Amino acid sequence: MFKFKIGPLLLFVFSSFILGLGVKYKKATGLIYTNIINKFIREKLSLLFGKVDIPVGDILTIIFILLMIYFLINFIRRLFSPTKWLIYIYRVFWGGVNIFCLGFFIFVLFYGLNYHTQPLANSLLDKYNAKYSTNIEVHVGTNKQLEVLKYLEGKAIDTRNLIKHDQNSSLSNINDLSLQAEEGFRIVSDAFPSLAGKYSRAKLSVKSPVFDILGLEGRYYILTNEVSISKDLPDIYKPFLVSKYLAYQRGIAREDEAMFFAYLAGINNTNPSVKYSAYISILSMMTQSMMLDNKVEYNYFVSNMDKDIRSDMNLISKFRSKNSPGKKITDKVKYNFKRLNGDVRFDSLEREISILMASYYSLFTY
Repeated sequence: MFKFKIGPLLLFVFSSFILGLGVKYKKATGLIYTNIINKFIREKLSLLFGKVDIPVGDILTIIFILLMIYFLINFIRRLFSPTKWLIYIYRVFWGGVNIFCLGFFIFVLFYGLNYHTQPLANSLLDKYNAKYSTNIEVHVGTNKQLEVLKYLEGKAIDTRNLIKHDQNSSLSNINDLSLQAEEGFRIVSDAFPSLAGKYSRAKLSVKSPVFDILGLEGRYYILTNEVSISKDLPDIYKPFLVSKYLAYQRGIAREDEAMFFAYLAGINNTNPSVKYSAYISILSMMTQSMMLDNKVEYNYFVSNMDKDIRSDMNLISKFRSKNSPGKKITDKVKYNFKRLNGDVRFDSLEREISILMASYYSLFTY
């Protein structure tokens, strides 16, 4: 491993070639890789690691960090050693190259090409045009976004009233939340078949304090196809977040698309609390987007909003905007990772989900 080997380099070349094909043929990538090859891998990983109650990905991350610390200390110690340090640097260099090549191959095989499927907004438009034999285009404006906001507020009010009369609808257990999310995805999979399949349930993280420091709500682990959720989430936000991370399990790589499918899974659920979490979470994000894009319309909309809905929405907004010591680093890493995987959009996540929601409701009925 710590010397020149041709095998890892060939794997890197092969992975780069496959990645290039995926970037060029996005529709084929979705049909062949995401829905067949990668789905088979993801389901088998879920079958294997779903039998363990704690997130194996959390444990592997801790082991990886400890190994990195060990190698760093060993590297520094060897640099100050007067003998054979050139040989050691040579071994470290080729060891790093070989590990990177193998890691890149595993990333592409296990999940990487999911970032290079056709964007959901384009897929929805193609589906609509094919169904109705049209050739329309969608241009999202402020009026449509306001229309969707008002719809979401109305549905949130209705669903909140249902919760008041159904004391058994509240959920806090992670297994119950996963079951409800699976129910929603099962219903939505009639329209979006890629969401179907058997996957492991979300698990509570063993390192929630670390998540809080880094500003993470949860983690999706590619190597184990597991979802690890922080224990310190607002109850009103938790059902939506569990659904969002379970969407990653199903091959939805882009964050705005994972949130959109979490919304669809939530509103198609039979549990009012899960429905309400979906409505209020998306409403909060779209309102944030409106605040950045059009402050006049934002102020008018918020000033006329139901006070209970506004209070719940602010609870989510406050949680999402919470500044933790490592949040800026986490956001920077996520942004650079997204761009490395071909997503060159400069819009905020709030604006991305706002555009996607408005596009969807421009094509399909409420």
